[in-house]
Amino acid sequence: VRGTVRDPGNAKNAHLKALEGAGERLELLSADLLNYDSIASAVAGCEGVFHVASPVPSGRSTNPEEEVIAPAVTGTLNVLKACYEAKVKRVVMVSSIAAVFNNPNWPKGKVFDEDSWSDEDLCRKGEVSKPMPLHLLNLILPRRLFSSV
Repeated sequence: VRGTVRDPGNAKNAHLKALEGAGERLELLSADLLNYDSIASAVAGCEGVFHVASPVPSGRSTNPEEEVIAPAVTGTLNVLKACYEAKVKRVVMVSSIAAVFNNPNWPKGKVFDEDSWSDEDLCRKGEVSKPMPLHLLNLILPRRLFSSV
């Protein structure tokens, strides 16, 4: 198993290294989602990739498009492109209920499915109740990437 972290030597990764069999079967690599080469290097030789990273703002952003949205989209594109070029067999992208939760036009009682998404305009305007609007945009914007990859 290969995992990517900002700093493999950081003490906060000790719990991963302490897992049973980690010494023989876990490799932690430094990677930056905004650096295509580091992602390409990390996925080289992999059969499957789980993409679970996305920027989450710790407070109010002064420029959400530049500080949060662009890195989320660029990072996702880098992962998908690197996986495509490395002929990775399967890519799993992780999201959350927040990606579909805030859509006032979704029919009450209708089951959420692949067509269920939070309303992007409401998120951009900050007019959603929970969770943070920027976090929602991070979850819903990368879905568009699948049609272009």
